[in-house]
Amino acid sequence: MSAITDDLVLPPRRFSLWTAVRRNPTIAFGAVLLGALIVVAVFAPYIAYADPFKIAPVNRLRPPSERWWFGTDQFGRDIFSRTVYGARVSLIVGLSVALFSSAVGLGLGLLCGYFRKVDGIVMRMADELGVDLDDLHVVATGGLADLVVEECRTVTDHRPLLTLLGLEMIFHRNV
Repeated sequence: MSAITDDLVLPPRRFSLWTAVRRNPTIAFGAVLLGALIVVAVFAPYIAYADPFKIAPVNRLRPPSERWWFGTDQFGRDIFSRTVYGARVSLIVGLSVALFSSAVGLGLGLLCGYFRKVDGIVMRMADELGVDLDDLHVVATGGLADLVVEECRTVTDHRPLLTLLGLEMIFHRNV
């Protein structure tokens, strides 16, 4: 039996974008949303029918209608136009933050990789700041996980609830 399996050689697996998207549909959903945001940002002058900065006190606080799809704000500016043009600002801010944090992380990682003393200093700083996976998870969930853990502390047998919510492995020390 081992002679048969020794002779069996599988071809190397190649990366396929279609297979990756099929296995993770959230990638496709996120790509569609990002693509839609980019299209809206690029074609904002053609999509938005009003100047987003034009102040018209006569039209202040109008409800949504055929003329103002999202209504108007307290200065009479069209909220739909401001939302469409806001896609540009959102993309610029998101891209600049991603590039900046990548550059800082890459530089810091290179320094830590080449100089062992810098690595020790950065690690001590991270330890002092208390940066660990538990804290990052709480920040990412906006403190919701802390609320769940506090509620679970009042229940006598809290382990099944934490396991059901997927929080037991993260907060097993804190409960």
